[in-house]
Amino acid sequence: MMQIAWDDNKQKRRKAYDEDVINQLPYGIPVAILSKLAIDEAARTSILSRKWRHLWTFFGGTLEFDGSLIMKDMKKDIKKASGRQLQMAMEIMYDAERQTYTNWINELLTSLKCSTLQALKFWFNVGSRCDIDKWVGFAIQKKVQKLELYFGHSFQYVLPLHLFKDARFNSLCVLRLKSITVTKGMLEYFMCCCPLLEMISLVNSVVPETMEVSGPSLNLKCLELVRCWELRNLEISADNLESFKYYGPHLDIEFKSVPSLVEATFGGSYVEFIRESFLSQIKMLKLDITQNVPEVIYRFTQLPELKNLKHLELVACVNDDGITLNAFALLLKASPSLRRFTLKVFISLYPCFCFSYQHLRNKGFDCVRCCCF
Repeated sequence: MMQIAWDDNKQKRRKAYDEDVINQLPYGIPVAILSKLAIDEAARTSILSRKWRHLWTFFGGTLEFDGSLIMKDMKKDIKKASGRQLQMAMEIMYDAERQTYTNWINELLTSLKCSTLQALKFWFNVGSRCDIDKWVGFAIQKKVQKLELYFGHSFQYVLPLHLFKDARFNSLCVLRLKSITVTKGMLEYFMCCCPLLEMISLVNSVVPETMEVSGPSLNLKCLELVRCWELRNLEISADNLESFKYYGPHLDIEFKSVPSLVEATFGGSYVEFIRESFLSQIKMLKLDITQNVPEVIYRFTQLPELKNLKHLELVACVNDDGITLNAFALLLKASPSLRRFTLKVFISLYPCFCFSYQHLRNKGFDCVRCCCF
């Protein structure tokens, strides 16, 4: 009995000592540790000690609310369901699950007492503009550095300018928007009132017909515009811009000033980039030529010398008429400094292509990589 009592006391003393060690840590250290974790992991630390019980509420790291896969699977199950009544019942369950997730997010955000957050990501189908407005306002209030928004392709959320005008958002460094409507006034705000903004990515988003990327304090280093179908004219004057990506239809683009641009990605029907003077300074070029191949080939005959190009990545469909192989040849001929060639191929490889691929390996490239789909 004495031995058991002694062991119990020993365990209690050890637990008390461990708790004292935790409690003796300076306040900033536990908060910094928690901010490196996911929010659910940070919340579990509330059982460590009395001091840590509410410490997780000062979490200042990255908050990710990504229910897209779960919602997508539920939608698939609804489509597969046989019978209208069953589909209606599953739709009700889907809406209830979505509302439960939304309520949980609102409760969590209300619990947080941190003054700043590193990143905030919302990536799921939501049905309430009111909730989204609150979340965007929360991002501004917490001085978020990285903001990602996507609420489903069928829910076109208009980013409200008045929320941003009411408070300064000069902490923003990275902005990723998918299926979001961005007005001209909203774009001007980002260009002029977010001096730390280094990246803008707009995917499947509604934008003005004319976009002007410029500003006296513009620090933008990366611009991505993917399938923004309303866009017709684009003017870029960004001295710090290092990377540009465009996927979409024919477009009138004027690169007024891009002295730092070294990486470019083009895809879709747009091939006019071949005329641009900045191509001579590009070090990494990614091209998707799976559309309008004959026109691309014609344009490639006008390619200037890509004297600084070190890495070329090409996405193509190989056929047996030699058109795609001609594109390879024209690109390689225009790239005397090329050291790495990555090729992503759709459909099957033909003997003539296999010979060309082996020929590239014998040309002394540091890296030749081929991916087939």
